[in-house]
Amino acid sequence: MFHGFKDYASPSVRVYFPSLDGSPHNAALLVKCERFPLVRFVHGDCGGDLFQQWISLPAQLARSGYVVAVAKIVPRPADGDPATTAPLRAVHDFMRNTWEFRERLMPRPSTGVMGRSWGGTPAAQLANEIPAAAFTSLSGAFGQTSNPFGLLSNIRVPSLFLWNKMDDRTSPIGADLDDLGAHAPIPPIKHAVIFKTGAHGDDMSNAPRCPSSRTCNLVQSLAADFATTFLMKYLPPEFAFIAPSFIPDSPRNWGTDRARHRPVADSCPRCCSLPGSAYRRGTQVDRRRGWNAMGGCSSWWASSFVGVRQFTTAYADHGAPGGGPD
Repeated sequence: MFHGFKDYASPSVRVYFPSLDGSPHNAALLVKCERFPLVRFVHGDCGGDLFQQWISLPAQLARSGYVVAVAKIVPRPADGDPATTAPLRAVHDFMRNTWEFRERLMPRPSTGVMGRSWGGTPAAQLANEIPAAAFTSLSGAFGQTSNPFGLLSNIRVPSLFLWNKMDDRTSPIGADLDDLGAHAPIPPIKHAVIFKTGAHGDDMSNAPRCPSSRTCNLVQSLAADFATTFLMKYLPPEFAFIAPSFIPDSPRNWGTDRARHRPVADSCPRCCSLPGSAYRRGTQVDRRRGWNAMGGCSSWWASSFVGVRQFTTAYADHGAPGGGPD
């Protein structure tokens, strides 16, 4: 499966979708098959051209069977006021009620909400205001809100949080939920992936106001793979009946070849190698259904495969008795 996209003026939004056309621009949306979940992506405030910054992640999701709406909206920290998220709900209403291919969307609540940096906190608020099935935060700046504990404790859908241990833990970003002590209040089901290195701008492209480490090019691909795998487990496309059962409960194991239980070949010994982390395998998110682990540092279409050693820590909490981060 390939992907296409189309730009709209009012609201200003680029919509990515599955397609069989080889060229994304003006490609035709895939029809006469299953319907697709909707993903609402809320960007941050890193300067530059939004539509040039966010290509690989929404394109990967589209090739995996999702429709992704990336809107140009000035993000504001969540404050619980519905007026703060009114522009976000307007985009959601456009996609559900006006978009010309709205019949190709799976019905409510088959919507995922994804927010990045400054957009992470209004995205979390939006996930509580619309019928949603999953929430993802990419370095969401929860430390910038007046009540991060109240905002996070209100999340009632499976959630995934990604942040780094470098500049995400400092002001003014405040995305390190461990440093904030804010991960514990999040209700299960919740997941976290913590990058041991990297910088706040490493998961995107062309971000003049967000620093990039420039020492590793794997953060963007890893973040996209984890986010896609998470959605495949909790918000799969309409006829992907068995995809969730193929994906382990914890991100710690999302890089495991379940058929042979073998580690991915260590073909990237210099890729952001730091000691003492739990994640030692690479993942390949299958564009068709679910995921598949492969060896090597090769790329496939959007360079989504990542072979990496000693790079991240991952854990999950499903609320089992006596349970917690695994």
